[in-house]
Amino acid sequence: MQRCEEAGSLLSIALRSYLESCSYLETASLQDNARPTDLISRIDSALNSLHTVLGQQLAQSRSILARTRNKRASPLCRFPNEVLVEIFLDVIYVPTEEERMAHLEMGSTVQTIFRRLHALNNVCSVWRNVAVNCKSAWRVVPVVDTELLGYKSLATDLSLQRGGDRMHLAAIQSHSGDLLKYYKTLDEHAHSFSSANICVASKAHLGDILLTFLESKHPITLSSLSISQTHRASPEEAHTTEVESHIPEPYDYLYYKFSPLQPLFCKMLQSLATLRISGAFVHWDMITFSTRLTELHLHRVTLGYNSELLDFLQAASSASELRNLKIISVISMTGGAASPAPYPTLSFSKLQYLLLEDLDYNVLQVVLRSIAPGSHRLSLMLEGSSSAFHEEEDTKVYVDFDNLCTLFETSAIDTLLLKAAFSWTLGPIRLGKLLRSMPELKTLKLASYTFRGDNWDALIRPAPEASIPFPKLEELHLSWAGLFDVDGIKRVVESHSIRKIVIGGYVRGETEMEMEMEIEHDSSDELGDVRADIVEWLKAVVPEVRINPAEYIPPDFKQRWWRLW
Repeated sequence: MQRCEEAGSLLSIALRSYLESCSYLETASLQDNARPTDLISRIDSALNSLHTVLGQQLAQSRSILARTRNKRASPLCRFPNEVLVEIFLDVIYVPTEEERMAHLEMGSTVQTIFRRLHALNNVCSVWRNVAVNCKSAWRVVPVVDTELLGYKSLATDLSLQRGGDRMHLAAIQSHSGDLLKYYKTLDEHAHSFSSANICVASKAHLGDILLTFLESKHPITLSSLSISQTHRASPEEAHTTEVESHIPEPYDYLYYKFSPLQPLFCKMLQSLATLRISGAFVHWDMITFSTRLTELHLHRVTLGYNSELLDFLQAASSASELRNLKIISVISMTGGAASPAPYPTLSFSKLQYLLLEDLDYNVLQVVLRSIAPGSHRLSLMLEGSSSAFHEEEDTKVYVDFDNLCTLFETSAIDTLLLKAAFSWTLGPIRLGKLLRSMPELKTLKLASYTFRGDNWDALIRPAPEASIPFPKLEELHLSWAGLFDVDGIKRVVESHSIRKIVIGGYVRGETEMEMEMEIEHDSSDELGDVRADIVEWLKAVVPEVRINPAEYIPPDFKQRWWRLW
């Protein structure tokens, strides 16, 4: 710094001397009879060269000094780069509390990541240099063309340049979008992706993107593949549309059975540790997984008849190291069979978690009777579809509620989730009957459910001397609940050994007994605001208590949303 100060003093003296010389020149030129053109050209030369250079150098000096000052003044700039990198990656990828509550779908998450990344880049040159040189900050490569997100070619190019060799492909295309412009780029970089998430409207686009991996000139390193075919729906709305009960034709499948691409696709699947498929038709009878696969999700698809459902289950059982299996909104048809076929017993020896969500009675029956009992946790989310099944495309048969309960009596269900449409039709008598069919249940999660006295009574565990099978709950989660007789929760808690309770909802008075009416709520109606005594009682009795906002719906109830895995 001393050197800068000394040079600055000399510069100040020189500039003062130069200023005095310029002032003298102005006075002397008026008395000099020399030719004016010679003086003018020499002044022009000084203005165009010396003054330009001095102006640039002074501006650069000011910028350098300001940057140096800011670096010294900011604690963040004194951090080692590796610490800044960790902070940046948390900022870019870790969702905020609001985002966790909203449970963003894939497109919104991609937008959020790049908005944060570019915000960090624009803070200062130090942060920009750290971010630009951090490969992990650019590992998500957006290949996007939708009405909502638009075309993101610059973001794609920057991520490919800076993301290194373990990148994540995030491809999103609506029905009217066009990803053709990206294909050459994908061909050149397919071997650099370790994971891919593809959400497109048409089978053709899905096949074209997968082709870049199947025909890559270099060995691919893909370990995680998530593919979603939304058909006519936009990527943002696919989770809200019902699955069509449509028997797939040969041309509906991702590849024809005897296509030369089918064996290449099967080979690629054997390299995966994680596979998620939504809406795409696959020949499951031709697929065998390797010991690498640990996570498998099947979403929102009509497989055909029960034979195709069994093909899927057999393929899943070939993954001897499978830990996590999710089957969500899947339809298969009985074909009018008078009685259930003898289902094979399939072993999943390493399975730790099985989720069955929004499945009709037939699919539930096939899955529960085919998967051998084990140590895995079984989570079951029931919706209105669970009380019926499809014989054929246009033939839906409804099932007696007692038959549904009988099906669950032989299954060790660990967690039960009930929400919205099914909750409204599940009165206290049926709810009690359903719980009695699941004596091993540990966790109950209810969303959009209304609680009066008799509803609370349905959750109360009978006294041991009654010898009535009933679960001994350890966790109770109530979301977006209508709480009338809110004191009834005490009776429920006292009858179980609950160690965790999560609750959010509106407290309702006795004058609001019209359950079916749409009632406007105020935030003052929330449990924590108007019944703090209940909250304090729960905290004194239950080891873990969480009070959520009244209208919060947990991620468990949004499993069908397509996310940026």
